[in-house]
Amino acid sequence: MPYTTATLISKDTPFDDGRVRITVEFTGAGETAKRLTYTVDGHDTFATIRNWIDQQAVRLDPVKTVVDSLALGQQVAVRAIVPPAPTAEAIWRGKVGRYLAAKELNLTGGTAVADRNALLADIEATYLPAYL
Repeated sequence: MPYTTATLISKDTPFDDGRVRITVEFTGAGETAKRLTYTVDGHDTFATIRNWIDQQAVRLDPVKTVVDSLALGQQVAVRAIVPPAPTAEAIWRGKVGRYLAAKELNLTGGTAVADRNALLADIEATYLPAYL
């Protein structure tokens, strides 16, 4: 983790409602110092502030890595956004939606009943307990 030290560098005058804004500076060996603010309210404890500091240090690390890979003047080709592939659960839920719609239509002609039963069999075969 590049950012290894968090130093409280300022504590503002309390707001009318008692909240206080603090500024924390994150530093590490060879890293550019980063200053972040946090507003402490009546629900915060030292542990919640400590957790926030830890979370910010972890969040800053990949940002630094990405920024290091960019160069001024670098050109990046613009391309169409590719949607992410659906998850197995999303596919399964889509099948459930199609089955429920087909069941509600109550079609009986042609291969409608066989198709609906085949879809139900597929839903049951690909079901995982985590889907519910």
